[in-house]
Amino acid sequence: TWDETYRGAFAWSEPETQAIHNFVHGHDIKYALSFHTYGDLYLYPWGYYYGTSPDNSHFRDIAQVMSADNNYTYGPTSSTLYLVNGECTDWLYGEQGTKEKIFGYTVEIGDWFWPSRGEIPGLVEENMEPTFYFIEQAGGLHDGDVPLELMNTPSTIQRGSRAEWDAHVRNVAGEDLSVDSWVHVTSTSLPVEGVTKVLAEGRLVPSGYDDTVLVGGLMPLSAPIGSYTFTQRIGDRATGEIYGEDVFTAVVQ
Repeated sequence: TWDETYRGAFAWSEPETQAIHNFVHGHDIKYALSFHTYGDLYLYPWGYYYGTSPDNSHFRDIAQVMSADNNYTYGPTSSTLYLVNGECTDWLYGEQGTKEKIFGYTVEIGDWFWPSRGEIPGLVEENMEPTFYFIEQAGGLHDGDVPLELMNTPSTIQRGSRAEWDAHVRNVAGEDLSVDSWVHVTSTSLPVEGVTKVLAEGRLVPSGYDDTVLVGGLMPLSAPIGSYTFTQRIGDRATGEIYGEDVFTAVVQ
C-alpha cells in the first residue's frame, strides 16, 4: 500500500514513530517543532476534533509572533487544515499521563511534498528567525525557564543608600513556578546584608508571566569602595537550580 499520508496500521506500528515515542519519554521536553511539507502553516492542537485546547491562547500567541516573519497561517489543525487523529502534536500536548504536556507545533513549509533543491535555501531562510524565537520561548540553553533582563541599573551606588533597578521577568517554562530571587556580588569582601537578601521568596510566577518589577537593596555604610559585578538570579534556592540571571557592574562609593 502506498499513500502520501499513510499513518501506519496501528499506534506506534512504525519504527520511526517508535523512535519518537522513546525519545520524548527519555527527555524533559517542554516545546517541540515538527517540520513537514506543505502549506505555509503553523498548526497546533487539536487535530482530532473541532475544538481548542485549554492552552489555546498560549499556542496562538507564539504562532502569531512567528508568523509575523513569514506570513504563515496559524491555528488548530482541525480548523486550519483538516481533521486528523493520531497526529503528533495532539499526542505531545494531550498525553499527560506518562509524561508532562509538551507545547508541540507542526510547521508545514513549501508548496508541495517535495520542494526542489533550489527552493530549500529560501524555505530555511523564512523559518530561521521564527525558529530562533520559538527556541527562546522554550527557554533555550541561555535564558532558562525564567529569563531576566535588568534595566535602568545604577552605574554608581552610594554607601548607606538603597540601590534600585528594573527587572523584566518572563516565565517561558510552560508551567507555574514558585521561585526565589536574590542578588549575588562577585567579591566576598563586600558586605552583602541587604544587597544579597532574598528579593522574593517563594513567589508564584505563573506560566506565561511577562512583567517588569522594581527590585533593589541597601548598600551598607561599611561596604568597601570599588567596582563590583552584581548578578541577579531567579531560581530555587533550596535545590540551587537557576532559572534565569542577568548582571550589571556598578561602582560603590
